[in-house]
Amino acid sequence: MIRIGICEDEKAQAEQICELVSRSLFAKTEYEIIRYASGEEVVQDVVNGSFTAELLLLDIHMKQMSGL
Repeated sequence: MIRIGICEDEKAQAEQICELVSRSLFAKTEYEIIRYASGEEVVQDVVNGSFTAELLLLDIHMKQMSGL
């Protein structure tokens, strides 16, 4: 299974990205999308050792912490 993290602080944008990712994967590909609303949430998962995504898509412009 492929785990894909999507970090986007705007809900509508996050849903659109999830839809695009879902349509882009092959039908037989098993995947899980993990949504993050902020960079802090991603960092917290990394620090806790619970970050399991193989691919992480980051929003560049967020309020508190940028994707850069």
